[in-house]
Amino acid sequence: MQIGDLNSWVAHLAAASEPALVVLGLDGSPAELEALLHAEFEPLFADGARCPLLISSSLAAQGFQGHSEPMASPTQSALEAVPGTVS
Repeated sequence: MQIGDLNSWVAHLAAASEPALVVLGLDGSPAELEALLHAEFEPLFADGARCPLLISSSLAAQGFQGHSEPMASPTQSALEAVPGTVS
């Protein structure tokens, strides 16, 4: 559920004193996920943000079928582009 402007809502969550689990259902290529995370959810990755983030992507999961070698997930690739999110 979302009330009001998405950017304001995300900024409010990121700045809250109590952490809130943010669950996103996103679909798209790695580039599309990266662009969406940067455009709409950047406050969640800012210094001081305390929101754990769970991303579900059905298209990303389909990309792993039939591969015997480990692959970088599209979400991993998208998060690697955001400083401080992946170690």
